[in-house]
Amino acid sequence: MFIVNKASDEQIDRHQINQIKIELEKKFSNQAFDPAGLGLIWAGESEFVLLSANLCLQAVHINLIYAVIELYREQQLDLVELDSPKFRLKC
Repeated sequence: MFIVNKASDEQIDRHQINQIKIELEKKFSNQAFDPAGLGLIWAGESEFVLLSANLCLQAVHINLIYAVIELYREQQLDLVELDSPKFRLKC
């Protein structure tokens, strides 16, 4: 189950979501990465919680959240470590 808290001043932009997905694939293809570091690249004020994996992304842009959700739903993104969460892109 996903919970998304959107900061009121962040705009959802379909084009930017697609661009972020492409950038994620270029930067992290077939390697594990720590989701906490994503806030350094796509900073914002929104928060994403994936309850089933006890995963939380804080202080990231809303468009990054939607990009991550889409990749997860497309089965292009795996959670490879749950204790200290890490993602892996399957590209």
